[in-house]
Amino acid sequence: QPGRFLGEWGLATEALDSAKHTANGYWRGPIWAPPTMFVVDGLRAAGEPDLADDIARRFLRLCARSGFHENFDPRTGDGLKDPAYTWSASVFLALGADLVARGG
Repeated sequence: QPGRFLGEWGLATEALDSAKHTANGYWRGPIWAPPTMFVVDGLRAAGEPDLADDIARRFLRLCARSGFHENFDPRTGDGLKDPAYTWSASVFLALGADLVARGG
């Protein structure tokens, strides 16, 4: 179902329409950098570059707006938990470098 996990700011770890979704529920809702990277990489490998680029751009926009938090509220884009997390910064740099290298 389109839009179930993918919101304005990126991929939620629990479906946005799920009764179990909690925006600040650690692995039951927030956007996280590592799963975003895994999904983008998997989509590219599966021949879905447009969707991969879309998700990558959402994550880049999210970090540009909210910083490099441990995770993020999928509805508001607000940073949650630790405000200076290296995996968010690393994924931001990797996704951004990849898009630039491919002219995107």
